[in-house]
Amino acid sequence: MPRITRSHAIARLIAKWLDHRLHHPANVETMPLSKLLTDENIAATAALDLCAVFDDDIEDRHRRRMLLRAWMEDKPQGRLQ
Repeated sequence: MPRITRSHAIARLIAKWLDHRLHHPANVETMPLSKLLTDENIAATAALDLCAVFDDDIEDRHRRRMLLRAWMEDKPQGRLQ
């Protein structure tokens, strides 16, 4: 039974890939995302709880996205109580 969901495992792997791209810009031969997102890598990340260090970054990005979405929605009419 995986400790994390498949979608969360994919988010962790994407965050790991982005982190690698960010910290190694001179490396032209960086691994393409399609090679990182294999069924085996996703299953291993979910089953072994790999790349947990990226959870904080994922949660921060999700929180920022939700705050932006809430800000962009129509404001309720009326008075604050």
